[in-house]
Amino acid sequence: AIARADADLYVPLQRSRGNYAHAVWSAASNYNSFMRALQMRQLDACGVDMHTNGPTKTPGQTWLQRHNVDNIPYATRYSYDGKELVRKPCLTDPKFLTSHLEGLTKTGAELAPYGPRAYTLGDECFLARDGVDVCFSPSCTADLREWLKTQYPNVAALNASWGTSYQSMDEAEPITLADARKLNQPARWVDHRRHMEFVYARMMERASQAIRQGDPQAEVGFDGPFSTDSCSGNDWWQLMRAFTMCNVYFHQPTQWEFLRSFAKPNMLLGLWYGGYFEHRTEDEERMWPWKGILNGFNSMWWYAVQHGSRSVCPMDAITPSGTVYPSFRWASEEMKEKIFKNMSERA
Repeated sequence: AIARADADLYVPLQRSRGNYAHAVWSAASNYNSFMRALQMRQLDACGVDMHTNGPTKTPGQTWLQRHNVDNIPYATRYSYDGKELVRKPCLTDPKFLTSHLEGLTKTGAELAPYGPRAYTLGDECFLARDGVDVCFSPSCTADLREWLKTQYPNVAALNASWGTSYQSMDEAEPITLADARKLNQPARWVDHRRHMEFVYARMMERASQAIRQGDPQAEVGFDGPFSTDSCSGNDWWQLMRAFTMCNVYFHQPTQWEFLRSFAKPNMLLGLWYGGYFEHRTEDEERMWPWKGILNGFNSMWWYAVQHGSRSVCPMDAITPSGTVYPSFRWASEEMKEKIFKNMSERA
């Protein structure tokens, strides 16, 4: 008898690199294989060359590779909707960090053979919400004290700023905004908030490094953050130092400027757009791809492909019957037939 075995060989094409990438929220796990194949054909005909927020498991990755599209796997997500002063999970907790970062390294190693375009650390990430102060755990307090030593030359300088009478930096304690107002110690709260931003950005950096331990070629960032302000943990200068990919929402022009100001050369920058508009017109849909490229973005991310095979969702690109919605066709025509064609001719 002759032994026989079959195996898939993947040669990453990296179609979107160097192009103005036309991306969609991944449809690699949608429904049955027939509907997925139909969606893939429609998306390919519209010039889509990248799927974002995709699967981290083999079946979904296999599907994307067989259809020759770049992909951005959804590696993890950071969020906290609680009200407690100790965040869960705590981003300085050694036990959490060990297991979490090991998991990200494993994900990178498993996906490296597929050659992902990048990895997202989650959509709509945030440290906390609604003005909640966090980072009061023992590990966060210890971390705060070490961080303060990089900000102040000695305890006397700290006391002068905070209005405290510590004998040592190792006595410093975090404070809520409410207590800072009662004690008239605004600088103490501001430094605590700055340290929260530091912890959040460092978590992103550690996560990026962990993925790159498994996939040395990985580009890593997050996408679609909510608020621009400190309550979400976003210090954009620190974040962009940690990232090699980043995406923001169409309705956050201030964040556009942060990306344009702090991005590294040739960094993958995306803009979520598409099905969010309450009153969708042809002029508006055709405008967004141009607005993206003129504001320094090199990819446009459409949300979404299809929410359900039995319902009509105005946010989608593909109808339940498998045809293309006019709104997505309009945007795709600008991406494929005008912008990309113009760029190719100039090149």
